[in-house]
Amino acid sequence: MEIAERDQKIIRIRAAMKAIQNNILPKMLQLEEMKKDNPLLEPIYLNYKNMHDQIVDQKRKQQAQMELLSAYLEKTMTEEELTDSTFEHARRQQIHILTELDKVQEELDALEIQ
Repeated sequence: MEIAERDQKIIRIRAAMKAIQNNILPKMLQLEEMKKDNPLLEPIYLNYKNMHDQIVDQKRKQQAQMELLSAYLEKTMTEEELTDSTFEHARRQQIHILTELDKVQEELDALEIQ
């Protein structure tokens, strides 16, 4: 039961993080407009901008690491003599990494300022 509870907590935390990430860009853009009329909003805007920039930086680093992992697996699968089961496991891992990489790219696209 503990594992199921822990998994549910992780799911809730991830959902909360995604909701926060999804709200940062619209709030930042809204504050950017509002601070023109109210200079007291500048520090709040800068705080949102800083959070946004940190999230984008984190996603880019995550993307780079996943690309390195995928390239390593590709190299291992082509250059090493792997058993069939090891090769298949590496292939499944690479597919999983590429799927996650697509998700990270989608998140980065959503965070881009239009």
